[in-house]
Amino acid sequence: MHNKQQVPHHIQNFIAYVQNQFDTTVKCVGSDNGTEIFQALCSSILHQNGILLQRSVPRTPQQNGRVERKHRHLVETARAIKIHANLPPKFWGSCILAATYIINRMPTSLLQWKSPFETLFHTKPNLSHLKIIGCLCYALDLSPHIDKFSPKDRRCIFLGYPSTQKAFKLYDLDTHKVFVSRDVHFEENIFPFHKESSRLLQHHTPTSYLPIAEINTPSSPLHTHLPDNTLPLSSSPPTTQAEHEIPRRTSRIHKPPTWLQDYAYSINTDTLYPLFHARDFQNYQPEYITSLYSVLSIKEPYTYAQAIKDPRWIEAMNNEIAALEANHT
Repeated sequence: MHNKQQVPHHIQNFIAYVQNQFDTTVKCVGSDNGTEIFQALCSSILHQNGILLQRSVPRTPQQNGRVERKHRHLVETARAIKIHANLPPKFWGSCILAATYIINRMPTSLLQWKSPFETLFHTKPNLSHLKIIGCLCYALDLSPHIDKFSPKDRRCIFLGYPSTQKAFKLYDLDTHKVFVSRDVHFEENIFPFHKESSRLLQHHTPTSYLPIAEINTPSSPLHTHLPDNTLPLSSSPPTTQAEHEIPRRTSRIHKPPTWLQDYAYSINTDTLYPLFHARDFQNYQPEYITSLYSVLSIKEPYTYAQAIKDPRWIEAMNNEIAALEANHT
């Protein structure tokens, strides 16, 4: 809405939307003493549809408490989204829309711990597509004019969810345009408008589009250990003493990245990210620890030669073959 003159148009559209989508009618409209509601056209629309207009007393915002609290909730949520991603002020509208989308899908005690979406549509919302607003993402470029050797991705910022499409609303960092795309790869730990993330972004490439030039770099093990038969037949110049010197190793202490500290991979104590630690079993019964180790100690074979040595895997393969034959597949 660009100005208050558009209020009657939006009220008329909202009345038609409620009647058509939810088979109900608007009974009453609550408002303060804003001039946009007292337009002749707006009053005519409310009277024609039999809708009551309830107004609060001038300079008494507490009578409009529900709207004031919801307005504060939206602004505070949008502010948190903006500050977390360090988005410029021009994206405040996208932050408000994203906050509204998220709040409508959050359970609340006022609705017996149901979300407004579930209360309205009588089904739980799908939250699997939710991503962090303001994070870096790469959208698949489907422009018809690009050739086979052009980049296939567009470096973008995630802004939210469009209301009329099953896709994501993105901001192109190169063309500075907002567009909608469905095929998006998200990097939720990078925020381009943060100073720290902007330095990382200069050398960042999505794993899905890693170029071959970066894979076959001279420092790769593919080039550091060449077999003897790959050396040229011609005699090479004698090597100097500097070439035989052992390269200096860094004294910097290597630590795992902080974004992997919550990930777990194995129960083995020699792994970098163990699934359990010894201190985790102090409060457990010995029987539980024994049963847990009996399950986790089973090693999965990597090859067929390893699998056929285990009678349990032979039985599993025979059962699978029997099921295939029984289904005539």
